[in-house]
Amino acid sequence: VSDARIPTAPSFPKRSYFLALGLLLGLGAGFVAAIATEMAFSGLTSGEDVKRRLGVPYLGGMPDFGTIDPAVTDPLETVRSSPRSPLAQAVRGILTKLRQTFEKGQVVMISSALPAEGKTTLTACLAQAAVGATERVIVIDCDSTRRQFSTSFAKQDADKPGLREVLAGEVTIAAALQEHAGGFHILPITSP
Repeated sequence: VSDARIPTAPSFPKRSYFLALGLLLGLGAGFVAAIATEMAFSGLTSGEDVKRRLGVPYLGGMPDFGTIDPAVTDPLETVRSSPRSPLAQAVRGILTKLRQTFEKGQVVMISSALPAEGKTTLTACLAQAAVGATERVIVIDCDSTRRQFSTSFAKQDADKPGLREVLAGEVTIAAALQEHAGGFHILPITSP
């Protein structure tokens, strides 16, 4: 018979065993959560998603203007004066795809499902990028409720005719067009 020795380590729980088990369970739970999150997401994340799920050509994406350069506040000025900026390159890429996809002289409508998704900014930047020696660009603001493009880029004068007056037959399109400093023309909504 011998004396009992004082143990140097606990006999239970075995730390290495539970650490390995916890690591495996954590990795497994994280993997399952990532798969479930990916399966539940129904948005569009890439150009391939647009083509595959909507059946329409993907023309390109634009970076969030606020993340490009906080010092620059005018996207048109960025497109005009910084042709190598990410915004200007994205706009030119979309314009190139538009020119490849549609015939010359086609009408392009820019729309979105929700407000404040960048319709006005994209339209103005595309118009600015498309202005050239051989092309004439006319932007027609058809958003009669918000009139964001007209408010931002056209001269606001209640006496000037706009889209409503043209549609009513009161004036010609030429009389209602306004020239923007960027070189493109606007058919605004001037009357509320």
